[in-house]
Amino acid sequence: VLVTPKRKLAGQFTITRNALHFSFEFLVEGTGGSSVFNKFQDNKESDAKSELGSVEKLKGNSDVGRGNEAGSGDALMKSQSSKIKHHRRWKITRIRAVYWTRYLLQYTATEIFFDDANAPIFLNFSSQNDAKNVGSLLVSLRNDALFPKGSTKDKNSVISFVDRKVALEMAESARESWRKREISNFEYLMILNTLSGRSYNDLTQYPIFPWILADYSSEKLDFNKSSTFRDLSKPVGALDAKRFKVFEDRYLNFCDPDIPSFYYGSHYSSMGIVLYYLLRLEPFTALHRNLQGGKFDHADRLFQSIESTYRNCLSNTSDVKELTPEFFYMPEFLENLNSYHFGVKQDGEPLGHVGLPPWAKGSPEEFIHINREALESEYVSSNLHHWIDLIFGYKQRGKPAVEAANIFYYLTYEGAVDLENMDDMLQKSAIEDQIANFGQTPIQIFRKKHPRRGPPIPIAHPLYFAPQSITVTSVVPSAISSSSSVLFIGLLDSNIVLMGEELILSVKLWLTTQLQSGGNFTFSGSLEPFFGIGSDVISPRKVATSLAENVEFGRQCLAAVQIHGDNYLILCGNWENSFQIISLSDGRIVQSIRQHKDVVSCVA
Repeated sequence: VLVTPKRKLAGQFTITRNALHFSFEFLVEGTGGSSVFNKFQDNKESDAKSELGSVEKLKGNSDVGRGNEAGSGDALMKSQSSKIKHHRRWKITRIRAVYWTRYLLQYTATEIFFDDANAPIFLNFSSQNDAKNVGSLLVSLRNDALFPKGSTKDKNSVISFVDRKVALEMAESARESWRKREISNFEYLMILNTLSGRSYNDLTQYPIFPWILADYSSEKLDFNKSSTFRDLSKPVGALDAKRFKVFEDRYLNFCDPDIPSFYYGSHYSSMGIVLYYLLRLEPFTALHRNLQGGKFDHADRLFQSIESTYRNCLSNTSDVKELTPEFFYMPEFLENLNSYHFGVKQDGEPLGHVGLPPWAKGSPEEFIHINREALESEYVSSNLHHWIDLIFGYKQRGKPAVEAANIFYYLTYEGAVDLENMDDMLQKSAIEDQIANFGQTPIQIFRKKHPRRGPPIPIAHPLYFAPQSITVTSVVPSAISSSSSVLFIGLLDSNIVLMGEELILSVKLWLTTQLQSGGNFTFSGSLEPFFGIGSDVISPRKVATSLAENVEFGRQCLAAVQIHGDNYLILCGNWENSFQIISLSDGRIVQSIRQHKDVVSCVA
């Protein structure tokens, strides 16, 4: 089963020496759990015997992993199926990483990451063996394709299959990098999410980020005050003492022979929470409507404002949700850019954009900027290890979890029930539905107390840890022309890319003093740092394209990228609804992609 945020597709997965192939057969209704494979076996048992069997049988040549559903055959499913791409293909040599991971709390899934424009793919198989064998085979074929026998292997380019043992080793390595401040808080949390089985492809186990701030009413935030921040040593359910008393009484007085005692009946991360936050973005808008029977939920129950949502997380006994990564990098999810009619609230006000705190000054971009700045602040850096202990670490299970009041309903935990050996298919399907819809606790990565982050090193990464230490030391005159405003500046290796408002492109050498030890930029020291622009790589020239009249051309229309060692500039906003790829070695347009039905107004 190919699991995507929009839908789940059952079909045939074929592996050859050069490529991966997925042939779509049926649209999966429901969780995409064991029932899909049982129905396939019941309806196509004869086909299954005649086709290329298990993964082990095909190791010498190719592998096939199957996941099919007979399908209900109703008109709606057929209509949706007709619009789906029936064959997908990915190159083996583009594989960057392969993870063995969970689906519905069972280790039956593999997630594959690529080094090009292809998004990761998430595949659920009928058994743990199939998932693990497919992953191991993919890694072996990828390494053999890139480094044939007898060739020199670059150790950094050879990958390993990320099973649980490798994932724990990677987590330990990332922990040390974070402790030494070699990576940011955001980067570290994304790494932990991936290693603990969280995925953008699977809404039932979407990446989790913490509430960082506790002040959503002030005009200005003071990062030097601890009261500005949320207490990261406690789960959301324990942040308010009055409400926590209700949870504590339930835990102490709960008595059921089949269900272990718990503090919180709802979870901090679930598909419903993801759809609540990302309501204003597709495909989440359509998914929300499907979940609500084809219409939006009542406006008062939708995501209205940051402050009211945080208040509800402190007061409502059924609401203990954390955040998603989008709160730290994507301002668009806070705006109703598609002008959806979400309805009218009880106070008579129509629901549109998400209400922002006063300190955001009405700007979603400012909210994201400040929230991200708070995430990288010294207070959070000094306390984030407590939250990691709760979500990914030793306080997730057992006695430490009880002492931290971090116990959730038992079906959110891996190993709570043995689904693989359950014979009652109705009960199994009901449990899978509960797991899919009401939250899953991440894979436990750390079994011991997480270390605190080391002291700040402003000189190493000043933009992350000490932005206030950066001062202007040089002013470089425009390298384009005095009459053309610079709309875009990009830095790739030792080249600086500039684009003016009249589509004047220029590429220059970027000159700067560097630290002798590591080659990082230096912003302080005994020697005055120097920044400047050297000789032309590409002399100023006009890009041979025409812009659409209804597009406001700016930096959102440009992106500088490096692909396999070559530098390119991507430019959109063209009148023929295309975006163009421009070589930064000679300024030529190397490709123009015309597959959009309207003007492309942004690239990233």
